[in-house]
Amino acid sequence: MDLAPYLPGMLAAYTILVVGVLLSQAAWAMSLLKLVGALYLSYLAYGAFKKMLSPPKLVHLPTEKRPNWQLFLAGYLLQVINPKAIAFWLAIASVRAMMGSDLVWSSFSFWARSLSRSSATQPGR
Repeated sequence: MDLAPYLPGMLAAYTILVVGVLLSQAAWAMSLLKLVGALYLSYLAYGAFKKMLSPPKLVHLPTEKRPNWQLFLAGYLLQVINPKAIAFWLAIASVRAMMGSDLVWSSFSFWARSLSRSSATQPGR
Protein backbone atom coordinates (compact mmCIF):
# COMPACT_ATOMS: atom_id res chain seq x y z
CA MET A 1 0.00 0.00 0.00
CA ASP A 2 1.39 3.36 -1.06
CA LEU A 3 1.05 6.01 1.65
CA ALA A 4 2.40 8.91 -0.42
CA PRO A 5 -1.04 10.36 -1.33
CA TYR A 6 -2.03 10.40 2.34
CA LEU A 7 1.13 12.01 3.73
CA PRO A 8 0.00 15.68 3.49
CA GLY A 9 -3.22 14.92 5.36
CA MET A 10 -1.42 12.79 7.93
CA LEU A 11 1.13 15.56 8.46
CA ALA A 12 -1.62 18.15 8.94
CA ALA A 13 -3.50 15.93 11.42
CA TYR A 14 -0.33 15.18 13.38
CA THR A 15 0.58 18.88 13.48
CA ILE A 16 -2.89 19.83 14.72
CA LEU A 17 -2.78 17.21 17.46
CA VAL A 18 0.73 18.07 18.65
CA VAL A 19 0.15 21.82 18.68
CA GLY A 20 -3.26 21.33 20.32
CA VAL A 21 -1.70 19.29 23.11
CA LEU A 22 1.12 21.81 23.53
CA LEU A 23 -1.31 24.73 23.70
CA SER A 24 -3.55 22.95 26.18
CA GLN A 25 -0.63 22.09 28.49
CA ALA A 26 1.40 25.31 28.33
CA ALA A 27 -0.29 28.71 28.64
CA TRP A 28 2.88 30.51 27.56
CA ALA A 29 2.73 28.71 24.20
CA MET A 30 -0.65 30.29 23.45
CA SER A 31 0.70 33.75 24.29
CA LEU A 32 3.71 33.12 22.07
CA LEU A 33 1.47 31.92 19.24
CA LYS A 34 -0.67 35.07 19.54
CA LEU A 35 2.43 37.30 19.47
CA VAL A 36 3.89 35.53 16.43
CA GLY A 37 0.51 35.74 14.68
CA ALA A 38 0.22 39.47 15.38
CA LEU A 39 3.75 40.10 14.10
CA TYR A 40 3.04 38.09 10.95
CA LEU A 41 -0.20 39.99 10.27
CA SER A 42 1.67 43.28 10.75
CA TYR A 43 4.27 42.12 8.24
CA LEU A 44 1.54 41.24 5.71
CA ALA A 45 -0.16 44.62 6.24
CA TYR A 46 3.14 46.44 5.70
CA GLY A 47 3.68 44.57 2.43
CA ALA A 48 0.12 45.32 1.27
CA PHE A 49 0.49 49.05 1.98
CA LYS A 50 3.87 49.11 0.23
CA LYS A 51 2.37 47.50 -2.89
CA MET A 52 -0.57 49.92 -2.76
CA LEU A 53 1.75 52.92 -2.92
CA SER A 54 3.75 51.55 -5.87
CA PRO A 55 1.81 48.78 -7.63
CA PRO A 56 3.77 46.46 -9.93
CA LYS A 57 3.17 46.54 -13.68
CA LEU A 58 0.86 43.72 -14.79
CA VAL A 59 1.99 41.56 -17.72
CA HIS A 60 -0.34 39.14 -19.52
CA LEU A 61 1.24 35.70 -19.83
CA PRO A 62 -0.10 33.04 -22.20
CA THR A 63 -1.44 29.90 -20.50
CA GLU A 64 -1.99 26.41 -21.79
CA LYS A 65 -5.32 24.59 -21.61
CA ARG A 66 -5.29 21.85 -18.95
CA PRO A 67 -7.93 19.26 -18.05
CA ASN A 68 -10.19 20.00 -15.08
CA TRP A 69 -8.81 17.13 -12.99
CA GLN A 70 -5.27 18.53 -13.27
CA LEU A 71 -6.48 21.96 -12.20
CA PHE A 72 -8.38 20.43 -9.27
CA LEU A 73 -5.36 18.37 -8.20
CA ALA A 74 -3.05 21.39 -8.38
CA GLY A 75 -5.45 23.48 -6.30
CA TYR A 76 -5.98 20.69 -3.77
CA LEU A 77 -2.27 20.09 -3.29
CA LEU A 78 -1.65 23.81 -2.94
CA GLN A 79 -4.26 24.05 -0.19
CA VAL A 80 -3.12 20.90 1.66
CA ILE A 81 0.53 21.97 1.87
CA ASN A 82 -0.18 25.70 2.31
CA PRO A 83 1.37 26.78 5.64
CA LYS A 84 -1.13 29.63 6.00
CA ALA A 85 -4.06 27.22 5.70
CA ILE A 86 -2.44 24.87 8.21
CA ALA A 87 -1.91 27.79 10.61
CA PHE A 88 -5.55 28.82 10.18
CA TRP A 89 -6.83 25.35 11.07
CA LEU A 90 -4.40 25.18 13.97
CA ALA A 91 -5.88 28.41 15.31
CA ILE A 92 -9.41 27.04 14.98
CA ALA A 93 -8.37 23.76 16.62
CA SER A 94 -6.65 25.56 19.50
CA VAL A 95 -9.72 27.67 20.23
CA ARG A 96 -11.93 24.58 20.14
CA ALA A 97 -9.51 22.66 22.36
CA MET A 98 -9.48 25.46 24.93
CA MET A 99 -13.28 25.39 25.00
CA GLY A 100 -13.07 21.76 26.11
CA SER A 101 -14.71 20.17 23.08
CA ASP A 102 -13.53 17.18 21.08
CA LEU A 103 -10.69 18.53 18.92
CA VAL A 104 -11.08 16.34 15.85
CA TRP A 105 -14.87 16.35 15.65
CA SER A 106 -15.28 20.09 16.30
CA SER A 107 -12.63 21.00 13.70
CA PHE A 108 -14.28 18.74 11.13
CA SER A 109 -17.75 20.11 11.86
CA PHE A 110 -16.47 23.70 11.59
CA TRP A 111 -14.86 22.87 8.24
CA ALA A 112 -18.02 21.19 6.97
CA ARG A 113 -20.22 24.12 8.04
CA SER A 114 -17.91 26.69 6.46
CA LEU A 115 -17.77 24.66 3.25
CA SER A 116 -21.56 24.37 3.06
CA ARG A 117 -21.96 28.11 3.67
CA SER A 118 -19.48 29.05 0.96
CA SER A 119 -21.13 26.75 -1.61
CA ALA A 120 -24.60 28.05 -0.71
CA THR A 121 -23.57 31.68 -1.23
CA GLN A 122 -22.10 31.13 -4.69
CA PRO A 123 -24.44 32.00 -7.58
CA GLY A 124 -25.77 29.11 -9.61
CA ARG A 125 -25.76 26.57 -6.79
